[in-house]
Amino acid sequence: MEQRNKLETITMVDLINLYRERAELKTVSDEELDHILKTSQDKTIIGYDLSKNNISHKDLSGFKFEGVIFPIDFEFKNFNFEGTIFTSVCFYGLEFDKCNLKSTTFEFVDACDTTFYCCNLTDSNWLCCDAKATSILRCDLTVTDFYNVNFFESAFKRTNMEAVSFRDCIAKDTNFGKNDLTGSVIINTSFGRSVFDNINYCDVSFINVDVEDARFVKCDFSRVYSIDKDCNFVAEQIEKIHTMFVSTIAYNDENSLSSVLTIAYLAAMQYYFIPIREM
Repeated sequence: MEQRNKLETITMVDLINLYRERAELKTVSDEELDHILKTSQDKTIIGYDLSKNNISHKDLSGFKFEGVIFPIDFEFKNFNFEGTIFTSVCFYGLEFDKCNLKSTTFEFVDACDTTFYCCNLTDSNWLCCDAKATSILRCDLTVTDFYNVNFFESAFKRTNMEAVSFRDCIAKDTNFGKNDLTGSVIINTSFGRSVFDNINYCDVSFINVDVEDARFVKCDFSRVYSIDKDCNFVAEQIEKIHTMFVSTIAYNDENSLSSVLTIAYLAAMQYYFIPIREM
Protein backbone atom coordinates (compact mmCIF):
# COMPACT_ATOMS: atom_id res chain seq x y z
CA MET A 1 0.00 0.00 0.00
CA GLU A 2 2.82 2.40 0.85
CA GLN A 3 4.53 1.75 -2.47
CA ARG A 4 1.30 2.40 -4.40
CA ASN A 5 0.84 5.76 -2.65
CA LYS A 6 4.34 6.80 -3.66
CA LEU A 7 3.60 5.97 -7.28
CA GLU A 8 0.41 8.01 -7.20
CA THR A 9 2.30 11.14 -6.10
CA ILE A 10 4.80 11.03 -8.97
CA THR A 11 4.61 14.31 -10.90
CA MET A 12 5.26 15.01 -14.56
CA VAL A 13 8.64 16.49 -13.65
CA ASP A 14 9.54 13.24 -11.85
CA LEU A 15 8.67 11.26 -14.96
CA ILE A 16 10.78 13.55 -17.13
CA ASN A 17 13.74 13.19 -14.77
CA LEU A 18 13.36 9.41 -14.77
CA TYR A 19 13.27 9.40 -18.56
CA ARG A 20 16.36 11.64 -18.66
CA GLU A 21 18.36 9.42 -16.28
CA ARG A 22 17.60 6.23 -18.17
CA ALA A 23 18.34 7.69 -21.60
CA GLU A 24 21.59 9.49 -20.60
CA LEU A 25 20.73 12.42 -22.85
CA LYS A 26 23.04 15.26 -23.89
CA THR A 27 22.29 18.91 -23.11
CA VAL A 28 23.19 21.87 -25.34
CA SER A 29 22.90 25.64 -25.21
CA ASP A 30 20.46 27.49 -27.47
CA GLU A 31 23.35 28.60 -29.69
CA GLU A 32 24.63 25.04 -30.02
CA LEU A 33 21.13 23.83 -30.85
CA ASP A 34 20.79 26.44 -33.60
CA HIS A 35 24.11 25.30 -35.05
CA ILE A 36 23.03 21.62 -34.96
CA LEU A 37 19.73 22.36 -36.69
CA LYS A 38 21.43 24.39 -39.43
CA THR A 39 24.36 22.06 -40.12
CA SER A 40 22.79 18.61 -39.75
CA GLN A 41 23.02 17.10 -43.24
CA ASP A 42 20.67 14.18 -42.62
CA LYS A 43 18.40 16.30 -40.37
CA THR A 44 18.65 13.74 -37.54
CA ILE A 45 18.67 14.79 -33.87
CA ILE A 46 19.41 11.87 -31.53
CA GLY A 47 19.70 11.73 -27.75
CA TYR A 48 19.23 15.34 -26.64
CA ASP A 49 17.54 16.84 -23.60
CA LEU A 50 15.89 20.02 -24.92
CA SER A 51 13.66 20.53 -21.89
CA LYS A 52 15.38 23.82 -20.99
CA ASN A 53 16.04 25.12 -24.49
CA ASN A 54 14.18 27.89 -26.30
CA ILE A 55 12.89 26.28 -29.47
CA SER A 56 10.44 29.00 -30.48
CA HIS A 57 10.33 30.18 -34.10
CA LYS A 58 12.31 27.22 -35.42
CA ASP A 59 11.43 25.26 -38.56
CA LEU A 60 11.57 21.62 -37.47
CA SER A 61 9.94 20.16 -40.59
CA GLY A 62 11.53 17.06 -42.10
CA PHE A 63 13.75 16.35 -39.09
CA LYS A 64 14.02 13.03 -37.32
CA PHE A 65 13.99 13.34 -33.53
CA GLU A 66 15.02 10.19 -31.69
CA GLY A 67 15.29 9.88 -27.91
CA VAL A 68 14.62 13.59 -27.39
CA ILE A 69 12.91 15.41 -24.51
CA PHE A 70 11.11 18.63 -25.41
CA PRO A 71 10.45 21.49 -22.96
CA ILE A 72 7.91 20.59 -20.27
CA ASP A 73 4.46 22.18 -20.75
CA PHE A 74 5.72 23.95 -23.88
CA GLU A 75 3.17 25.24 -26.40
CA PHE A 76 4.06 24.67 -30.03
CA LYS A 77 2.07 27.38 -31.80
CA ASN A 78 2.00 27.58 -35.60
CA PHE A 79 5.01 25.24 -35.86
CA ASN A 80 5.77 23.39 -39.08
CA PHE A 81 6.50 19.69 -38.46
CA GLU A 82 5.52 18.40 -41.91
CA GLY A 83 7.26 15.10 -42.65
CA THR A 84 8.95 15.02 -39.22
CA ILE A 85 9.70 11.67 -37.57
CA PHE A 86 9.44 11.38 -33.78
CA THR A 87 10.96 8.15 -32.39
CA SER A 88 11.13 7.37 -28.65
CA VAL A 89 10.35 11.02 -27.89
CA CYS A 90 8.88 12.39 -24.66
CA PHE A 91 5.84 14.65 -25.21
CA TYR A 92 4.48 14.77 -21.65
CA GLY A 93 2.08 17.69 -21.22
CA LEU A 94 2.92 19.45 -24.49
CA GLU A 95 0.43 21.53 -26.49
CA PHE A 96 0.32 21.74 -30.28
CA ASP A 97 -1.76 24.73 -31.40
CA LYS A 98 -2.46 25.25 -35.13
CA CYS A 99 0.61 23.21 -36.11
CA ASN A 100 1.28 21.52 -39.42
CA LEU A 101 1.93 17.85 -38.64
CA LYS A 102 1.05 16.49 -42.06
CA SER A 103 2.76 13.16 -42.92
CA THR A 104 4.36 13.09 -39.48
CA THR A 105 5.42 9.77 -37.94
CA PHE A 106 5.10 9.03 -34.20
CA GLU A 107 6.97 5.86 -33.14
CA PHE A 108 7.19 4.68 -29.53
CA VAL A 109 6.25 8.18 -28.36
CA ASP A 110 5.20 9.04 -24.79
CA ALA A 111 2.39 11.51 -25.51
CA CYS A 112 0.42 11.32 -22.27
CA ASP A 113 -1.62 14.41 -21.40
CA THR A 114 -0.73 16.03 -24.74
CA THR A 115 -3.11 18.42 -26.52
CA PHE A 116 -3.50 18.89 -30.27
CA TYR A 117 -5.71 21.87 -31.18
CA CYS A 118 -6.61 22.88 -34.76
CA CYS A 119 -3.68 20.87 -36.12
CA ASN A 120 -3.21 19.32 -39.55
CA LEU A 121 -2.43 15.65 -38.82
CA THR A 122 -3.45 14.26 -42.21
CA ASP A 123 -1.61 11.18 -43.45
CA SER A 124 0.26 10.83 -40.14
CA ASN A 125 1.31 7.48 -38.68
CA TRP A 126 1.21 6.47 -35.02
CA LEU A 127 3.02 3.27 -34.02
CA CYS A 128 3.20 1.79 -30.51
CA CYS A 129 2.53 5.08 -28.68
CA ASP A 130 1.27 5.80 -25.18
CA ALA A 131 -1.25 8.64 -25.54
CA LYS A 132 -3.27 8.37 -22.33
CA ALA A 133 -5.40 11.44 -21.55
CA THR A 134 -4.53 13.01 -24.89
CA SER A 135 -6.90 15.62 -26.36
CA ILE A 136 -7.31 15.96 -30.13
CA LEU A 137 -9.61 18.94 -30.74
CA ARG A 138 -10.76 20.46 -34.05
CA CYS A 139 -7.98 18.67 -35.93
CA ASP A 140 -7.80 17.01 -39.34
CA LEU A 141 -6.83 13.32 -39.05
CA THR A 142 -7.76 12.29 -42.60
CA VAL A 143 -5.98 9.08 -43.73
CA THR A 144 -4.17 8.74 -40.38
CA ASP A 145 -3.06 5.29 -39.22
CA PHE A 146 -3.09 4.37 -35.51
CA TYR A 147 -1.40 1.03 -34.73
CA ASN A 148 -1.08 -0.26 -31.16
CA VAL A 149 -1.79 3.13 -29.57
CA ASN A 150 -3.15 3.57 -26.04
CA PHE A 151 -5.77 6.38 -25.99
CA PHE A 152 -7.18 5.55 -22.54
CA GLU A 153 -9.26 8.45 -21.15
CA SER A 154 -8.52 10.61 -24.20
CA ALA A 155 -10.80 12.92 -26.21
CA PHE A 156 -11.46 13.32 -29.94
CA LYS A 157 -13.81 16.26 -30.53
CA ARG A 158 -14.95 18.10 -33.68
CA THR A 159 -12.21 16.32 -35.61
CA ASN A 160 -12.24 15.08 -39.20
CA MET A 161 -11.36 11.38 -39.05
CA GLU A 162 -12.23 10.28 -42.59
CA ALA A 163 -10.44 7.11 -43.74
CA VAL A 164 -8.69 6.73 -40.37
CA SER A 165 -7.38 3.29 -39.38
CA PHE A 166 -7.41 2.03 -35.77
CA ARG A 167 -5.58 -1.31 -35.41
CA ASP A 168 -4.86 -3.07 -32.10
CA CYS A 169 -5.59 0.12 -30.13
CA ILE A 170 -7.04 0.82 -26.68
CA ALA A 171 -9.51 3.69 -26.40
CA LYS A 172 -11.41 2.85 -23.23
CA ASP A 173 -13.15 5.67 -21.34
CA THR A 174 -12.52 7.93 -24.32
CA ASN A 175 -14.84 10.72 -25.43
CA PHE A 176 -15.65 11.05 -29.14
CA GLY A 177 -17.75 14.09 -30.04
CA LYS A 178 -18.98 15.38 -33.44
CA ASN A 179 -16.40 13.50 -35.51
CA ASP A 180 -16.62 12.21 -39.08
CA LEU A 181 -15.22 8.66 -39.44
CA THR A 182 -16.44 8.09 -43.01
CA GLY A 183 -14.57 5.26 -44.71
CA SER A 184 -12.50 4.34 -41.64
CA VAL A 185 -11.31 0.85 -40.66
CA ILE A 186 -11.34 -0.22 -37.00
CA ILE A 187 -9.70 -3.58 -36.17
CA ASN A 188 -9.00 -5.33 -32.84
CA THR A 189 -9.70 -2.17 -30.86
CA SER A 190 -11.34 -1.69 -27.46
CA PHE A 191 -13.76 1.21 -26.89
CA GLY A 192 -15.16 -0.04 -23.57
CA ARG A 193 -17.07 2.59 -21.54
CA SER A 194 -16.37 5.25 -24.18
CA VAL A 195 -18.92 7.86 -25.27
CA PHE A 196 -19.72 8.49 -28.94
CA ASP A 197 -21.78 11.65 -29.45
CA ASN A 198 -23.00 12.69 -32.92
CA ILE A 199 -20.56 10.53 -34.91
CA ASN A 200 -20.76 9.71 -38.63
CA TYR A 201 -19.87 6.02 -39.18
CA CYS A 202 -20.83 5.90 -42.87
CA ASP A 203 -18.90 3.18 -44.78
CA VAL A 204 -16.91 2.21 -41.67
CA SER A 205 -15.58 -1.36 -41.28
CA PHE A 206 -15.62 -2.86 -37.75
CA ILE A 207 -13.63 -6.08 -37.23
CA ASN A 208 -13.35 -7.62 -33.76
CA VAL A 209 -14.17 -4.40 -31.89
CA ASP A 210 -15.04 -4.24 -28.17
CA VAL A 211 -17.70 -1.66 -27.25
CA GLU A 212 -18.78 -3.08 -23.89
CA ASP A 213 -20.67 -0.45 -21.85
CA ALA A 214 -20.03 2.19 -24.53
CA ARG A 215 -22.72 4.83 -25.23
CA PHE A 216 -23.81 5.98 -28.69
CA VAL A 217 -25.79 9.22 -29.00
CA LYS A 218 -27.14 10.53 -32.34
CA CYS A 219 -24.73 8.45 -34.44
CA ASP A 220 -25.10 7.65 -38.15
CA PHE A 221 -24.34 3.99 -38.93
CA SER A 222 -25.14 4.11 -42.67
CA ARG A 223 -23.48 1.32 -44.67
CA VAL A 224 -21.44 -0.24 -41.86
CA TYR A 225 -19.37 -3.29 -42.83
CA SER A 226 -18.39 -6.02 -40.43
CA ILE A 227 -17.44 -9.43 -41.87
CA ASP A 228 -14.24 -8.79 -43.83
CA LYS A 229 -16.31 -7.68 -46.87
CA ASP A 230 -16.94 -11.33 -47.85
CA CYS A 231 -20.24 -10.81 -49.68
CA ASN A 232 -20.67 -14.45 -50.71
CA PHE A 233 -20.27 -15.68 -47.15
CA VAL A 234 -22.79 -13.15 -45.83
CA ALA A 235 -25.30 -14.08 -48.56
CA GLU A 236 -24.97 -17.80 -47.75
CA GLN A 237 -25.59 -17.24 -44.04
CA ILE A 238 -28.60 -14.97 -44.68
CA GLU A 239 -30.11 -17.57 -47.02
CA LYS A 240 -29.56 -20.32 -44.44
CA ILE A 241 -31.32 -18.34 -41.69
CA HIS A 242 -34.11 -17.36 -44.08
CA THR A 243 -34.76 -21.00 -44.94
CA MET A 244 -34.65 -22.16 -41.31
CA PHE A 245 -36.90 -19.54 -39.70
CA VAL A 246 -39.36 -18.30 -42.33
CA SER A 247 -42.40 -20.24 -43.54
CA THR A 248 -43.05 -20.76 -47.24
CA ILE A 249 -46.16 -18.56 -47.14
CA ALA A 250 -44.29 -15.56 -45.68
CA TYR A 251 -41.00 -16.16 -47.50
CA ASN A 252 -41.07 -12.88 -49.47
CA ASP A 253 -42.65 -10.82 -46.71
CA GLU A 254 -40.75 -7.65 -45.76
CA ASN A 255 -41.22 -8.24 -42.03
CA SER A 256 -39.85 -11.78 -42.39
CA LEU A 257 -36.73 -10.50 -44.11
CA SER A 258 -36.27 -7.88 -41.36
CA SER A 259 -36.47 -10.65 -38.73
CA VAL A 260 -33.92 -12.72 -40.65
CA LEU A 261 -31.42 -9.85 -40.70
CA THR A 262 -31.96 -9.21 -36.99
CA ILE A 263 -31.27 -12.88 -36.17
CA ALA A 264 -28.12 -12.81 -38.30
CA TYR A 265 -26.88 -9.65 -36.58
CA LEU A 266 -27.54 -11.03 -33.10
CA ALA A 267 -25.65 -14.23 -33.95
CA ALA A 268 -22.64 -12.25 -35.23
CA MET A 269 -22.35 -9.90 -32.25
CA GLN A 270 -20.23 -12.43 -30.37
CA TYR A 271 -17.39 -11.65 -32.76
CA TYR A 272 -18.22 -8.30 -34.39
CA PHE A 273 -19.62 -4.91 -33.42
CA ILE A 274 -22.75 -4.45 -35.54
CA PRO A 275 -25.16 -1.68 -34.65
CA ILE A 276 -28.80 -2.81 -34.86
CA ARG A 277 -31.40 -0.39 -36.10
CA GLU A 278 -34.29 0.50 -33.81
CA MET A 279 -37.20 -1.94 -34.25
